[in-house]
Amino acid sequence: MSDIPRAEPTEAVVEARRTRDEVHEAMVGLEQAIAAPAAGRGGDWAADVDAQLVALRRELVDHVEVTEGPDGLFAEVIEHAPRLNHAVDRLRTDHGTLLDVLDGERKRLAALGDDPSGDDLGAAREGLLGLLALLARHRQRGADLVYEAYEVDVGPAD
Repeated sequence: MSDIPRAEPTEAVVEARRTRDEVHEAMVGLEQAIAAPAAGRGGDWAADVDAQLVALRRELVDHVEVTEGPDGLFAEVIEHAPRLNHAVDRLRTDHGTLLDVLDGERKRLAALGDDPSGDDLGAAREGLLGLLALLARHRQRGADLVYEAYEVDVGPAD
């Protein structure tokens, strides 16, 4: 049984769902940029990937503001389901880690220069794929939190 019984999702859940979807769309754009051919066009590849990282960062910052804000999802969950405080703290920690890793990957791309070697491109791709994996795990932890608190799936409606 949920801690916060509701017939309809709360405003906080609706907003978290919106930002979650926008982060996912940005993740898809990043994955597509990562998967694009880089041989002979490493500088252009890095610029394309960086543009996607900028978009992802913007959506992630919006997500953090919505979920961590005073009227956000985390405040609502803690108020009505204090037993989930540890899970909320984990998600807050994730936010800082994700932004730090994203910023680190942008710095790595900037350091590649205009004609990076295959090894440098490979290492950059691995780091970027690692970021996507971190984001996917965070999204799952967030979905689990919402379901446990509300018995509401934050994924797309059927």
